[in-house]
Amino acid sequence: MKAPSVKIASASKLRGLLTLAAIAASVRFASAAVEVWNGANFTTTTTNWSDAANWLPVGTPGAADTAVFGVNGTVSDALTVNNVVDANTTVGTLQYTNSTSGQWHVTEIPAGITLTASNVTIGGMSVDNVTTSVALTGGGTLHAYGSTLNVGNTGTSGSASSATADFSSLSNFIYEAPTGTFNLGNNGSRSVGNMTFAAVSNSITATNFIFEASASSSSVSGTLNLGTGTNIFNVSSNLIGSQRSAGTIQFASGNTTGGIHWRGTSGADSDRANMTLGWRSAGGTSGTSRGRLFFNDHPVDMKLAT
Repeated sequence: MKAPSVKIASASKLRGLLTLAAIAASVRFASAAVEVWNGANFTTTTTNWSDAANWLPVGTPGAADTAVFGVNGTVSDALTVNNVVDANTTVGTLQYTNSTSGQWHVTEIPAGITLTASNVTIGGMSVDNVTTSVALTGGGTLHAYGSTLNVGNTGTSGSASSATADFSSLSNFIYEAPTGTFNLGNNGSRSVGNMTFAAVSNSITATNFIFEASASSSSVSGTLNLGTGTNIFNVSSNLIGSQRSAGTIQFASGNTTGGIHWRGTSGADSDRANMTLGWRSAGGTSGTSRGRLFFNDHPVDMKLAT
């Protein structure tokens, strides 16, 4: 039987193929841009995400891009909208890095509109005494699905740093990452995270929910206010308050309608969640670790293992 022939490309042809591959790779990586909200220097008459001139460099963030809301164009309260997601939009990364106390970025996601982001970070800085304040409003949906969602800054030497995410005027919030981690106030020593869930529905699917568990140098505390509708946690491992941190999950004053549902990651009744409140042994010999759940007078459906 005649052996099959094997064609070997010439060296020059191989070099050409490699060059084409390199060009294709460079084009692919170049397509991932960082777009910074240019709120202080609008040249358009709207605050819409779709207006390219509202971003630097001029352009709109896409599915592979990073959308950054930094020091430009902040407002002085959580009610004044300074940017509008005016169409269904997907970005690779969504970052809020404003760092002055009392200054907010307020993102409106109107009814029927979904903002989808792989990675979401509110804060994420390692600087003493900074505050990142963000509000999401409108009748739409924020859908995050990356490996980690972070809300919190961290102080590095002597002062705590915080981040606040107020979704109370948003309708729906989804974090859907079965192997992911939801970090709230868990960005390092002296890290504070405060969050208020969306009004209608909230759904968290992850392997880990870690809330105020990393402060080893100074005592800090954070609060998670649950929404007035459905609050679903499908999370297998839950740690609330550790080392010198304190975390409180509650239905805030005036919230008389919200309920909570807690399971393991799959969401099945047979998949029980593990929960630790106040892991004292994780810290040193000083400070207080505390985890608190205040569900008074609200419907509670929790299936826990350990």
